[in-house]
Amino acid sequence: MNRIKLIQVIGIVFLSLSGLGCTDEGAIHKSDKTQDTGVSPGHLRCEYRENALGIDVVNPRLSWFLKSERRSDVQGAYQILVAAGEETLEQDKGDLWNSGKVKSDQSNQVVYKGKTLKSRMRCYWKVRVWDKDGRVSAWSEPAMWTVGLLNPKDWQAKWIGYDAEPDAPYVDKEKTDQLSLASIKWIWFDEGEPAKNAPIGTRFFRRAVEIGSDKAIKRAIFRLMADNEAILFVNGHQAGKATGWQNEQILDITENLAVGENILAMAVANLGDAANPAGLAGKLLIEFEDGQTIAISTDNSWKASKAEQNNWQKPDFDDDTWPGAKEIAQMGDSPWGQPAQTGLVLPPPPYLRKSFFVYKPVKRAVVYASALGLYELQINGKRVGQDYFTPGWTDYTKRVYYQAYDVTNLLTQSGNAIGAILADGWYTGYLGFGRKREHYGSEPRLLVQLEIEYPDGTTQTIVTDESWKASYGPLFESDFLMGETYDGRKEAADWCSYWFDASNWQPVAVTDRIEAKIESYPGVTVRKIMDINAKEITEPKEGAYVFDMGQNFAGWVRLKASGEAGTKIV
Repeated sequence: MNRIKLIQVIGIVFLSLSGLGCTDEGAIHKSDKTQDTGVSPGHLRCEYRENALGIDVVNPRLSWFLKSERRSDVQGAYQILVAAGEETLEQDKGDLWNSGKVKSDQSNQVVYKGKTLKSRMRCYWKVRVWDKDGRVSAWSEPAMWTVGLLNPKDWQAKWIGYDAEPDAPYVDKEKTDQLSLASIKWIWFDEGEPAKNAPIGTRFFRRAVEIGSDKAIKRAIFRLMADNEAILFVNGHQAGKATGWQNEQILDITENLAVGENILAMAVANLGDAANPAGLAGKLLIEFEDGQTIAISTDNSWKASKAEQNNWQKPDFDDDTWPGAKEIAQMGDSPWGQPAQTGLVLPPPPYLRKSFFVYKPVKRAVVYASALGLYELQINGKRVGQDYFTPGWTDYTKRVYYQAYDVTNLLTQSGNAIGAILADGWYTGYLGFGRKREHYGSEPRLLVQLEIEYPDGTTQTIVTDESWKASYGPLFESDFLMGETYDGRKEAADWCSYWFDASNWQPVAVTDRIEAKIESYPGVTVRKIMDINAKEITEPKEGAYVFDMGQNFAGWVRLKASGEAGTKIV
């Protein structure tokens, strides 16, 4: 499959820390007038973020940078104003909090100590400081933060997803069936009852495979299991190993095969201190460029030997005296049972959408979004926010993060549509070593709550629920570790528009609630920071290109190409 690797970008926040000082909660002296002081505050942050939306800390921490033209200058005191409205703050009033003049050099993580904050509040703030000589600065440029959804009852939305089995072309069912191990046999050298108590030692197996001269090999995959260890040779050259019967080994032997007769040979060892079950099971699927396939399974057509002979793995070795292998069990039978799932599972990400109507001008609109997995949110075909890999990695058994976005400018006074692409991410996808997935759960879910406020004080709320519809789109696969496959032929550019015909889309799956706590994302999100152009492009072999970017980086590829529909770019 053609995949473009998607690599996580890691953002690092550097914090300026300063010591704590004493606090004076008294009022500012009227004689303190703004002077041309060397030290001034700027770059205001709430909980490490500029103009943060959806903060769910009831006593958030406020920080600012200091600038001065003088050497060795320090902050001697500060005053913070926090207001519920911009106009109030412009009048130098803090109806939520006026810290008064606080004698302290602290400019980082100053805890808010004003009125109790409630869900959805908007807080505007600014700060001024005094230098070491007692001269006061001008007020900083104003900043703001909004309060998120503090109470679980604030959430009206439900968790939705799409659990329908994808049809072709998302899943090549024919190829999946051809590679299935369901009908294959366990084999061994004919000696007693190998499935119960085979002697300790190594046994040897061979099988000829003929490939016509008119065939071009596209791919050859061998799914192999052994009790206990197997070494595979193809045409006399070692091509891979398999250890253990609990998990299959997937070997790509495309480069080992050739037109004409090919010889598969295996040395399989039964280990231990005493006789125990021994067996070999596997299937080779050879795909050709013309679409035809050949499947070779372990059965009594393989030849077996108890003793190792010179050059036994070579193509020109004469195995006429070797007897046929003994079929000792069907896949799934005792003592081995069904194998663990080791083949890649890469389901397509679902596309989820809902249409709605806005009948009057919008004063303000805020959307709160989360996912068990990853989401990319759109409104009327435009991407919401600049963040990637949202809502962020966490221990999903304890907490799930959400983001808040101001989407006032994305809505129209007419028909609207909201939609999201929902991917496996850390929740369901492959994570860490060992080709394992579903560490936290098996069904990705989306949670979205759009709150619209009108000038007359009325509100409208759009939430994820049973009214949403779902389908699969141009993304065939999307996984952090295994990459992404995108088929432009299935792209529907207007899938998130009000006028899109979603009559063929299906109902979503709905989960009313989860056990984990829903919390606002506590840090800086992953964002695109720059574009990098290739420094050099080389073609080491025909049709294969190497792009030298000139530096290490974490990101993804943007590529322009032209060609016939269905052309694959890997």
